[in-house]
Amino acid sequence: MKRILVRRYASAISAAILVALVLAASAEASVYTARWGSVRATLTDRSRTGGGLTVRIDRAGVVFVYGGLYRACGGFGGCPPVADPYGAPVVSVRPAAGRAEPDVFVHLSNGGNICCRSTFIYHYHPGSGGYTSSVHVWGDAADSGAPRSLGHNRQVFFVSEDGRFRYRFGCGACTPGPIQIWRDVQGRLVDVTRSFRRLIWKDARRWRRLYFKERANTYGADGVLVAYVADEELLGHGGSVWRFVHQQGRAGYLTEPGSGFTRPENFYNRLHHFLSRLGYIGGRQA
Repeated sequence: MKRILVRRYASAISAAILVALVLAASAEASVYTARWGSVRATLTDRSRTGGGLTVRIDRAGVVFVYGGLYRACGGFGGCPPVADPYGAPVVSVRPAAGRAEPDVFVHLSNGGNICCRSTFIYHYHPGSGGYTSSVHVWGDAADSGAPRSLGHNRQVFFVSEDGRFRYRFGCGACTPGPIQIWRDVQGRLVDVTRSFRRLIWKDARRWRRLYFKERANTYGADGVLVAYVADEELLGHGGSVWRFVHQQGRAGYLTEPGSGFTRPENFYNRLHHFLSRLGYIGGRQA
């Protein structure tokens, strides 16, 4: 009986050791992969904290390996590939701007509610036979996550809110940004928002509805109004939207407690200066 118990005890210890070894091995590295055609991308995080990130790209049998991701986003104290609240995949491979050759996207986040996320893009150059890389830092922008196919030729786009609006006219949640649309152009994200009038129009309607719903609350909805005005400026409706803003000021909706404005004119001047500085008025976005 004692021998049976000893054997059972030894078997239990062996099983526990085996499980511990498996868990330890899995804890040593996190691996994320994606592929498109003959291109396969793999992100390996050996430290599980963003400090040991490497990207391996297998392209038709040729292997490229890149590091340095931690240093590139170290301004945020590192950007480990943790779950992103907006649903962005850690790694994706997609054809950009109608090209047959896809780009590799590595999306990293420190896990914050809004800030901070970074997207690394690896772009292949047939002439040199290698990749160049760039990084787009989203900052306070609420990006929509996975790349989207908009327009023609299966071009890769990211849709976000303009993070430069956050906290400018109230708390972070009180001041959403207008829509921004970014196109992958040879491995870099370029702002092409003005090319998508239908999406801007839908975004403007959303902020207008929310403004009417919230404007009578104790602290008003100045930040939501700002996002609506910015969208309307992108559409070229500056004349009509500023008449609307002045109507809201005369009705007393821009000087409620907590708004920080004692006179509607203060709100008008600050908003006009802010939108002009960012390029929403009088030109393209800065």
